[in-house]
Parts: sequence; C-alpha cells; structure tokens
Amino acid sequence: MTPADVRDRLIAALRTDLVGPALADEILNEIPTRWYLTGFLAPLNAKIGQRSDPEAEDEADVLEPASPAAEDNANPERVTARHSLFPASLGLSVLVSADTSHLTVQLDWGDYQRLTAPTAPNVPTEDDPTPPATETWQRHPRHPAPITLALPAQGHLSRHSQPVPDDPRLKLTYNVRALPTGIDDRLPPGARIVSIFLSNERGDAPTAERRDEHYVFQPAITVTSPVPFLPQPNLRGRNAHDDWDERVADLHYRDVHAYAVGHGVATEAVLDPEGPCFAVRTAWIPHAAVEFVAPSKMPTVELRMETLAALPDAAAAHTALQPLLTDYRAWIAHQYAQLPTLCAAQQPIGQELLNRATQAADRIAAGLNALQDAHVFTAFRLTNRVMARAARQRDAQQQIQRDPEWRPFQLAFLLLNLRGLSEPAHYDRSVVDLLFFPTGGGKTEAYLGLAAFTLILRRLRNPGIQSAGLTVLMRYTLRLLTLDQLGRAAALICALELEREADPATLYGILLYTASPDAEGTLGGLVKAGERIDDHLQAALEWGRLCSNDPVCAGHRPDDPYERRFLHGAACHGCLLIAETSCEQGNDFLDRTLVVPTVEHPHVAFFPDPP
Repeated sequence: MTPADVRDRLIAALRTDLVGPALADEILNEIPTRWYLTGFLAPLNAKIGQRSDPEAEDEADVLEPASPAAEDNANPERVTARHSLFPASLGLSVLVSADTSHLTVQLDWGDYQRLTAPTAPNVPTEDDPTPPATETWQRHPRHPAPITLALPAQGHLSRHSQPVPDDPRLKLTYNVRALPTGIDDRLPPGARIVSIFLSNERGDAPTAERRDEHYVFQPAITVTSPVPFLPQPNLRGRNAHDDWDERVADLHYRDVHAYAVGHGVATEAVLDPEGPCFAVRTAWIPHAAVEFVAPSKMPTVELRMETLAALPDAAAAHTALQPLLTDYRAWIAHQYAQLPTLCAAQQPIGQELLNRATQAADRIAAGLNALQDAHVFTAFRLTNRVMARAARQRDAQQQIQRDPEWRPFQLAFLLLNLRGLSEPAHYDRSVVDLLFFPTGGGKTEAYLGLAAFTLILRRLRNPGIQSAGLTVLMRYTLRLLTLDQLGRAAALICALELEREADPATLYGILLYTASPDAEGTLGGLVKAGERIDDHLQAALEWGRLCSNDPVCAGHRPDDPYERRFLHGAACHGCLLIAETSCEQGNDFLDRTLVVPTVEHPHVAFFPDPP
C-alpha cells in the first residue's frame, strides 16, 4: 500500500464517520443526526424545535461585568442560549457561456426510517453484557431521474422553483444572471452566472422522536453541461494598487481555476482529460492534493557535497558550478519571452519579478567570483565537508544510503549570499533573503549551510580567541518542529567540532536560550521545574491517593461489564482524565490503583508507602 492509498483511505474513513453513509442501505442504532456530525438538511418550514440542535439550547451562564462595589457572592445572570438551527438548503453557482442552452442536474440523497423505538433501558446483564440496540434507523438511498434546466438565450432569469420528481416536498430552485460587460477581459461576451439550490420543505414530523425522517441526509448536487463551464476569474490582484501578494498570486496561479462556488457546502470540479470542465458537484468534505516540491534535475551541475569539498582550487569550483548560473539565466530569458503572452494586468508584476530574478543571478555570479579569495574558497570547501558529514549521520539513523548532495536552490542560495557574508560593507548586508517552501522542501539545510560557512570563515580570518563570540542567531518558536530544528543545528556543530580537531584553539558551540527561566509552559520553565522534581513527585503521589469522586472512582474496574469502561481503572475527570491532547495513548489505560494506594485497593500500588 502506497502513502497515497493510506491518505485516500483516511479521507474515506473521515467522510464516512462525519457525513456517511458507510453503506447505501445501512442500519444505525442511533438517531442519524446524532450519529453524523454534518451533511444533512432540516425542513425549512418545520417548527424551530424540529430544526434545531436540542443539545445547544441549554441555558448558558454569562457573567455580566460587575461594578467595583458588587459583592463577591453575587449570582451571575443567566442568559438563554440562542437556537442553533440546522441548514435547510445547499447549492452552487457556475459560470456558463452564451451558447449554453441547458444544464443537467442530478440529485442524490438518503432518507432514514425509524424501525425500532426504545422499549427498555439499554442495561447490560451478566448473561448479556452487550444488549442489542434499542432503536434502529434504516437508510433508503434516493437517485431520482436527472432534471434538465433550460437557460434563456440572453438576459436574466429570476428565481424559478420546481418540485423534485421523487419527492415533491423537496424543491429545486435556480436563477440566471448576466454578467456586466467588461467586468474581466478573460470572460467571453454573454457570460452568465447560474445558481442552483436544493431545499428541504418537508415540514414537521408527526412527533419529535421521528423528526429525522423528515431530514435529508448526504444530499449531493451534480451539474453537467454540454458546453465547458467557464473558469471563474479571481478579480483580486488585477489592480496596480492591490496588495503585492495578491498580484503575485494572480500571476503564479493563473492556470489554476475554480469552476464552481458552493453555498452552504463546498464544490469539486470534474475535469476532462483534455482540460475542460463539463461537470461540477457539491462536496461536504472537500479535499485537494498538494503537489510535492521536488528539485529539478541538473546533470551538468556538480551538486555532491563531498565532491565540492575536494575541489583543488577556485577555477575548478567555477567549472563545476558555472552551469548552475548558465541554466538559471537561460530560464530567466525564457520567462522574459513569455511576458507578451500574459494579460495586460499581469505583465507589470511579471516584469518586476524577472528583474528581481536577474538581480539574484548577478549575485550568484558575484558569489562565484568571491571564491577567488583563499579564505572564502577554503570556508566553502569545509562547509561542504561538514554538511556532508552531518547528512551522512542523519541518513545513517534513517538507514538510508546515498551520497549527500545539495538541492539546486540550496547551492544557489549559498552562492547568492557569499559576497554579503564575506564582505561586511557589501550592499547585500541590507537585503533580507527569505526562502519560502513547504515543510520538507530543504529550507533548514540551506540556512545551516550559510551558518557553517559564516562560522568557518570567521575562524579562518580571526584565528584563536579573536573568533570567539556570537556568530549566528537562529530563532524558532518553542513548539512543534523546534526540537527537530535544534537537532539539525546541533548535528552541524558536532560536524564542525570533528572538522576542527586538528586546531583545538578554534572551538564551536551552540547555546539554547529560552529567555524565560521560570515561566510555566515554556522550555525554560521546565528546566527550572526540574530542580524541584522531588517536591513535584511527592506532591503528585500524595494528591493521587484520594479523588474527589472516591470511593466511586477508586472502585472502577476495567473488567466490570456493567460499567463498560474497559480501557480505564481508577480514573475519572476528577483526577486523571485531563485535557491532555498530546497523550500518545489518547488518555486511555489509566488507573491510579497501580500507582498509589487507593481507598478500595491499597496493596497493589507501585508506590505503596506514603511519600
């Protein structure tokens, strides 16, 4: 099974769990609106009680601002929570050309019928610890015949509603609006917006217990057209006064189109193998594949770190690395040739981006020339050597065998910054270079390469104690990937230490600075708390001996068929079941009895004696 297969199965499981159905004619042992979290329509014309979530209608305590003279024991006012209404309709809008005469709509949904009503409490017995469900609901799939919607040859069509053939209490509504002329030069004349909606108008159920029989579950709308749908243009980023990021995104994603907009639901486009879109559909849980960022193949460029570390002189380095610059300039020239094919609004931003790319190419050329300096060339070689050593160490831990090599952008980023790093008065010192890649694209290695070069060059130019001091400052948020980034930086320092063994005077080191020596919830707070670990442990053991829900809590047993708490012992929300989202066991398999003596079982604890 490939990672893509695993991903698809997880998505399918999530959709089945939240929206359903697991089977077309499934049977549920619970009310469908409780079984499924979303993906259903309540009756639009039903009473509020049958359209709302009863669990959200409880009274909520709202603390009103108290005056300074208010008494501490004053009771807060109670405010009734608003009704949380379930959606009653869903729809989508598409853009069609002037020669689109009609659209075909396919509706699909499921109805649930109550089969068995509760007759007795669902209580386990010694003979039957898992009694059958006391309430069952049967799903009935609905697939009515397709509906053809006639579109006017021109102009508008006001709201038109018609009953769904298989169930007249469901209404299909659509309208057509003509787009103003000249709204966007990418749209052909006569383009129109068609909006299509499905609404549930089944009204009240006979009783509140049977209300779900009037709901529409897993509704879906699929719209097909004999003429390709028009891609919906993004009007942001088309003006010279728009935000810079919007203008760049409009250019970069000019070939990525949206063909439908959902109303109360998401949409998906079904693309033809040749590119056009003839069908769109609603989606309760949309998903999209994010393309993997892979480096380009550049066989004429020497990217192997160990080979670059063994270069004899700057001339050899120039021969090995010049193709990188040559190919980059050729790519820029090709992009310049494509500028006239862009629309008028995109050409200025395209020209500016290519001007910046040309400046980057000039900086790479300057970096290649900087290798003529003996110290810069030596630092460059040693940088490749220590980066290769750190990479081999990391690959060995993952049982990977390969020759360490740069990704093209990483090597270009290193060369681009050589002049600025080696010449303190250089103009590049005023430039902030940002690498923007998805996680796993190689940003960290590029930055660590610059750090290694800077550390080595400083010691080459300032031998001995003169090279001491802070050279590189890296700031990371102390969460998620922080420790991984710290591990990579520490591996680089270890590689540098191994490299400098021949010269003990030039030490390398790393300092982790938290700036919060005693703040709770920070790494610094944890370090400080470690100094009092004995006190914390004794307090925890004493606290765990008695729960506010004892003796009930202490009497819990995982093998008790009546309680049906098979993953817990002496544990409840008064002691161990806290909001700990990072527990690798999901807060299961907890039992105070196995740790400290409890009122029910004082002789099986791992810590039997009082602290």
